[in-house]
Amino acid sequence: MSRTAITRCLVVVLFAAALGPDSRAEDVAKKWRVSFGVGGYNSQHDVPSNSANVLQTFDPCLRTLTCPVGIDNFSARTDLYRDPRNDSATFGTLGLESAGIGTVAVQYALNSLFVLEGSVGYQRGDIGDAEVAVQFVGDAPLINEIDFNFRTFRFPVGEMTRVPIQLTALARLRPRARFNPYFGAGIGYDINGFEPSSEINELSLALDGLQGRQMRVTSSFDAGAASIQAVPGASVQNLTGASVDIRDSFAWHAVAGAELSLKKKWALFLDLRWIDASRSVGVSFNGSDELGRSVPNFSDYNDSPLVPPFTEYGPVQILNGGLIDAGQLFFIPKITSSPGTNCNDVPTDCELVFVLKEDYATRLPEGVVPNGLPDPGLYYVQGGRFAYDGFALQFGFRYTFK
Repeated sequence: MSRTAITRCLVVVLFAAALGPDSRAEDVAKKWRVSFGVGGYNSQHDVPSNSANVLQTFDPCLRTLTCPVGIDNFSARTDLYRDPRNDSATFGTLGLESAGIGTVAVQYALNSLFVLEGSVGYQRGDIGDAEVAVQFVGDAPLINEIDFNFRTFRFPVGEMTRVPIQLTALARLRPRARFNPYFGAGIGYDINGFEPSSEINELSLALDGLQGRQMRVTSSFDAGAASIQAVPGASVQNLTGASVDIRDSFAWHAVAGAELSLKKKWALFLDLRWIDASRSVGVSFNGSDELGRSVPNFSDYNDSPLVPPFTEYGPVQILNGGLIDAGQLFFIPKITSSPGTNCNDVPTDCELVFVLKEDYATRLPEGVVPNGLPDPGLYYVQGGRFAYDGFALQFGFRYTFK
């Protein structure tokens, strides 16, 4: 039976008990209790892809209300910048994914109503994917209506281990009833760890030591087409690999739950907790949330320091290699060339094209051997910072000592 099905069955049992005859339960005042629970943790935060972002800029006359007669919010737009990546990348996210959690707790009942609880749990879950988008050299758009041809690759970042230690004050609403709802709140400390995936390690090693320069995406508002150009005066920089910032964190939590007494000393419980941690998790590349600068998703006036040319947005051109071996740039005959054309003999009938690995068999001339090296191009690598606050739903049993 799945975890979801077990949870539903337990909820039905608890509600049936709440609606049934009100039998008496053992008084727990001045007694110690121990509980064991299992369930799941669901975080409410992630870092979405920036691939669908759009920046609109407007004439500052709108801000000062000095626009000429007839100028409205639409006609006062001056530029439109679109992130050049494929919109399909928005289906991937970076953030702590849902994961199982187990908890051991010890309680002491001050009286029939109020209980102090100390608990420790264990949780291990994936933290999503880093997004790599690249337009390879020679990999031109397939049709004229497409300005760019960025391809998206996703790399699992790794697993986060969380050991929450919590101190909770609980109030029992029906202390002598068989069905006993309770609520409470408390503080805690999360001991967090991280294990990187082999994929992110390889990506980090490939990035570390490469050189690149910042490029810029031009406006597509007037001409209807955009381009990527080198930023004037942009220097070539040494690039650095990935880093993940996961540190221990203080946290507070709120609790709501219910117990169902089965027989003397034993009870089932269902427990829902909201956990709010004081720190977040960061995944960075080249010392920043991303390699390249994503087009921001907002509107601003064209004299703002956040819009071009005051701030330029675009990918990084890697000059001495690449990050991904997805294919190779080849000098091959044009589609219109005669069968059997030899590019060494008739170079005018040939062209440089980027051939994907899956197309090697159909597009490469006989005898041409791929090099198996990472491919140069215009690269984005997106990480980011996310909170891991969320809900923990657990069920289990409690035992009361004499």
